[in-house]
Amino acid sequence: MLSKKADKLMEEAAHYAFDLGHEFVTTDHIFLFLLKDKDIKSLLEDLGVDIKKMESSLKQWIDENTSKMMPLLLPQTRTTDSVKMLLTIAVTSVQMGEQKRLVEPMDLFLAIFSLDSNDHECKQLLEAAQVTRLDVITYLSHGVSNEELQSKESATSGSAKRLPPFLVNLNDKAREGRIDRLIGRQKEIE
Repeated sequence: MLSKKADKLMEEAAHYAFDLGHEFVTTDHIFLFLLKDKDIKSLLEDLGVDIKKMESSLKQWIDENTSKMMPLLLPQTRTTDSVKMLLTIAVTSVQMGEQKRLVEPMDLFLAIFSLDSNDHECKQLLEAAQVTRLDVITYLSHGVSNEELQSKESATSGSAKRLPPFLVNLNDKAREGRIDRLIGRQKEIE
């Protein structure tokens, strides 16, 4: 289900949580390691996010708000239900796609947008940076942010409404003389 890259990222997040003595691996731990992924890092930088600042804020929040393990218990870091939900969302999204493939770190990143922002600092940080799921999907589809795409479309279309590429504006074609004349249908036209 998980690619080697995504599995390694999950392991690193679990080791990080364990090394800090945290009782749970949270979505915030995972997000911290998603920020280190080169594709996600590049995407966020292109969207104007200060990754170092986001990483610093997240580390501070994790340190102050994540429960520590009891020293007398056997050390075992567990995943939260939110992490299980994150994985479920990512796996389901990939399975619903046309291509059968493994879950990549970008799929985990996109799944974060489906979480409730009140419970996850990582989602709040993305909202504060004004990064939306639409921005990420637009960037992945077109290589530009949603705002850049909209400004390009408005610059190229002027005041005319743009149609999706599979539609043809017959009025425009008629004005340009690119439609054949109707022969023998004069009665219907009147």
